[in-house]
Amino acid sequence: MNPRFMWAAVVLAGLAVAAAAVMAIAGVSTDTIVVVMSLLVVPVLTAMVAAQVADVKSTTSQVAQQTNGNVTRLMEIIAEQSRQLAASKPVTPDPAPGQSNTRTELP
Repeated sequence: MNPRFMWAAVVLAGLAVAAAAVMAIAGVSTDTIVVVMSLLVVPVLTAMVAAQVADVKSTTSQVAQQTNGNVTRLMEIIAEQSRQLAASKPVTPDPAPGQSNTRTELP
């Protein structure tokens, strides 16, 4: 569980136990106690889940932006290296032993 929700869970559990105890002492039926507990718990849990979903969406968005930035930078590096390679003069390979770099024209 996310640490920032721990206090809410503790408060919620305390309220639920206190409300159940008061209602049980007052002689309220079990069905009514269950309904009241549901009305106490569901909105808080829904808010906790909504906050967690928003946090995950935010993190996902940040990671996507960072990844996109990294890919863009990588593409810029590749383009620059391509330009440098195109601007450099071609390398002539060393001849194999027993051969020369000159071509012989056929008659």
